[in-house]
Amino acid sequence: MTCSRLVTNGILVVLFSAAAGLSLAQKAPPKKPAPAKSPAPAPAAKKPPAPSRWKPIGPWIGDVQALAVDPTNPQNVFAGVSNGGIFRSTDAGATWKASADMANTDVRRVAVDPSNPKHVLAGTDGGGLWASRDGGVTFRWQGLGGGMGVLYELPARGVAFAPSDPKVVYATVMLKSTNGGTTWKPLKKEEGLHPNDCFDLAVDPKNPNVAYVGVNDGKGGVQKSVDGGSTWTPLTEGLTNFNRGHAVAVDPSRPTTVYMGGTRGLFVTTNGGASWEKTGAGMKSDEVVRSLALDAKHPQTLFIGTEGRLYKSTDGGGSVRQIKTGLPYSDFPALAVDGDVVYAGTSYEGVFKSTDGGATFKESGEGLGAAFVWGLAVDPVSPGVVYVTNGLGLLKSDAAGKWALVKFADGKIPDKLVPAVDGRRPGFLYLAAYTSGLLRSSDGGKTWLKKPEKTTIAITLALDPANPNVVYAGRGTFNSDGGVWKSTDSGATFTAPKSGLPESVVTGVAVDPKNPSSVYASTEKKGLWKSADAGVTWTEKKGPFAEKELRTVAVDPSGGRVFVGSRGAGAFASDDGGETWKPAGAGLPKMVFAFAFPPGKPGAVVAATTEGVFTSAAGGAQWTLLGGKPVHDDVRHLAFDRGSPPRLYAGTAGGSVYVLEMEDGK
Repeated sequence: MTCSRLVTNGILVVLFSAAAGLSLAQKAPPKKPAPAKSPAPAPAAKKPPAPSRWKPIGPWIGDVQALAVDPTNPQNVFAGVSNGGIFRSTDAGATWKASADMANTDVRRVAVDPSNPKHVLAGTDGGGLWASRDGGVTFRWQGLGGGMGVLYELPARGVAFAPSDPKVVYATVMLKSTNGGTTWKPLKKEEGLHPNDCFDLAVDPKNPNVAYVGVNDGKGGVQKSVDGGSTWTPLTEGLTNFNRGHAVAVDPSRPTTVYMGGTRGLFVTTNGGASWEKTGAGMKSDEVVRSLALDAKHPQTLFIGTEGRLYKSTDGGGSVRQIKTGLPYSDFPALAVDGDVVYAGTSYEGVFKSTDGGATFKESGEGLGAAFVWGLAVDPVSPGVVYVTNGLGLLKSDAAGKWALVKFADGKIPDKLVPAVDGRRPGFLYLAAYTSGLLRSSDGGKTWLKKPEKTTIAITLALDPANPNVVYAGRGTFNSDGGVWKSTDSGATFTAPKSGLPESVVTGVAVDPKNPSSVYASTEKKGLWKSADAGVTWTEKKGPFAEKELRTVAVDPSGGRVFVGSRGAGAFASDDGGETWKPAGAGLPKMVFAFAFPPGKPGAVVAATTEGVFTSAAGGAQWTLLGGKPVHDDVRHLAFDRGSPPRLYAGTAGGSVYVLEMEDGK
């Protein structure tokens, strides 16, 4: 089974003061000229950054929220991904590549300028508006806001060019451009209408002043403007109260026919929104519609994506039939149609493509690595065997790079899994599941032993390097009080946490390889704790990270130096077992999520940060970027294999997994 069919027993596992003409690229006022000085020597030209050596390896999945096809060249397709940015394909979806500058951005809409396909806009959920002028290779932030400032945090889920006049562009209900996006004019804020409540936007194909927006307005779920966005009017006749409009689409051949899909189903108007009626015979009455796409080449052909199904209608939405062939059971938040070619974006499983008008679909995701990695582990003795956990569950890659979903006997996958592999015993694999406890496999994931107690809420694991039978599990606080569980029989049974640890989420556990009785536990805002008796009792180790959100703890196997990483305060190191601490060297970013130690390189250490992977050859005295930046540089997990040379794997927040082959340990 490859990642193209991530299905278990036929069931998808789904486990997260307006100034007109204001330019968002505002310039600072000119400064007074400075007194003349002797000419200074010209600064040395900066060397361009070295190309990244990181290679994306999958899994090729992601939560695809937006799709768009270049109207002038159907080979160019764009996918907007939740926490993954923009991926672009130049071969009609056969392969994909991440666009620069937008990695880890939550993209909800993509629009291509019909008069200039090099101009691509991306609307985000809380990150404003982004624009590309090179066909999606790179993006620059455009902002989103009004008055004399820019409100970066606002969403731009509705982005659209006016088909009849592409110089007119709308970005949600806050901004409008009349010069193709060069400058933007803040629109008047309507009472009761805010970008946070807007989900989609469509423009009349023949009149650029007429636009519709799908909203959560406590009314019918759709509003209309007939004056170019200056004012918006709720449309309610025939619509169900408290409907949330997720998608709107205007029929290109009949502009007064508009479709709206939301939490109450599918609706249509044939009089420009004056009145609506529910449609979509064949759908369940309570189905939530997530996306709509009209086929401009086949009148009255409409595709409807819901939370769990994909439908096609050939009579303008009057009746529908479900499409199943080649598709997973999934949510379908994104659709794009170009005649007989149909793209469907799914939650977690990426993009699927049809070339026969939606009769059948095939996976179309090579290169679209956009999963948020919850956990990462590699088999130390089998290079290339990688375990990843994400919204689908546990996936395993073989040495050839093929991914498959690991099955469980009951067909269910516990959520937020964290894996750990025991390289001393082939096939031994542990999983910590946030709401389901602890699991163990002794045959590489074919069968599992599950600890049944609901109170065993584990979110991190550590194996004793001196004793393969000893396993530590750090707990969360979901129906528990935090703490560290311990097993002395390879995870068959666990003893309850002992005294000393506070009620807090345990974010990391580490065992000192040179002294296995010394065990460390990092917590969220409750400090670092140490046990000197193998987990029986615990004491707090004070440091400059008091009340900081610690994310990880690790012990250098070559020298015993202890590292802790935090969210926002950087990293700290101790050379005396946690008694005293100092900042872990210069050059390291403030967000540090994991550490790893290169095999065969005593004193060397690498760190996962939101700005890539950093390395230090001197135990943390000085840090430098390792291998350049991967496109998705928010790295959360690290793991080395023992190949020759060794490879370093990096699990990212929205870019799946990258690998770097070490060059002489660097």
